[in-house]
Amino acid sequence: NSTKQIGATSLMFYDDGGAEANYTKNIEGYVTFEPSHEGYAVEVVVNSYKLSSGAPVKIYYGTSHDGDADVTVQYDYSEPTKYAGQSFISSAADGSLTIYFKDESYGSANEGWEFEVREHLLTNLSIESVTATSVASALQTVGAKDLQMLQIALVVTGDRTPITIDAISVAANEYVDGTKLYQTGKVATFSDSESFTAPYVISERGTYYFWVTADASATADDDIMTVSLTAIQSGTETILPSAAVTAQTKLAHGMQGTYYIGQSTVAMPTDFTTVASAKDAMATLGIEGNVTFNIVPGNYSEKVTLDAVNGTSSAATITFQSAKGNADEIGR
Repeated sequence: NSTKQIGATSLMFYDDGGAEANYTKNIEGYVTFEPSHEGYAVEVVVNSYKLSSGAPVKIYYGTSHDGDADVTVQYDYSEPTKYAGQSFISSAADGSLTIYFKDESYGSANEGWEFEVREHLLTNLSIESVTATSVASALQTVGAKDLQMLQIALVVTGDRTPITIDAISVAANEYVDGTKLYQTGKVATFSDSESFTAPYVISERGTYYFWVTADASATADDDIMTVSLTAIQSGTETILPSAAVTAQTKLAHGMQGTYYIGQSTVAMPTDFTTVASAKDAMATLGIEGNVTFNIVPGNYSEKVTLDAVNGTSSAATITFQSAKGNADEIGR
């Protein structure tokens, strides 16, 4: 247990076995690192590690090693090198950082770890880059709402002084009735659970994700709607995307009315030969009114799962039924 000041030269920090030997079984201890200069914080880089289950290395921002750790580097069977290459910078007011280790594993001691510990010059948070990526589907139904069009990724660097996102400006053509903005924080998966509301405050480094959705014009007819990001406003700074990206989707009329499924005959011509082909057509076009599929008598050796279909509502439903009103004739 000790306290060590970190200066301009970084140091390599190992378990008690050093660079070559394993750590001692059942060992427990901690080291607190402090920066030598004002305006700096301690940074730890995980070069490599091999730990037994029940023997985590815990990193605390500050001089205490009580309570929950800020970072826990531990054995993970599915990702044995999960933390390798990652760096962690203290957010403590004095820039100090404490590494604590206690071996409570049942097996033998393992190889341990190699960390690099160094001083990190603290800088104000800033937006390093803005990248727009199209997430639009190739084809959608006219009048469809809240269609995903763009993912916006903001890479924020620095350590202190929160920044705000005050506006996200987008451009859309005449086949877009309106756009909406959503945010998912550091999660790169779309969710409509939280709309973007300015000012959006960012208080730590990382990549932050925003999303643009659009409502398709109800009067479009095989037209293409487009959406693009024009700028991000953060305080008095205007940040342009790293590359111009235009998301586009072709708008087509959805299915509506009555369709027949089965082997086509002169007496009863059909629109689809299988239930699966009818489902695929809906997945591509969506619907814009009530749709009824009449299934003619016959054998249908297929298993079909009907996923969400664009355009469905209480006023636009989907019905599969026997063409002759007798379900017993289907599949025989």
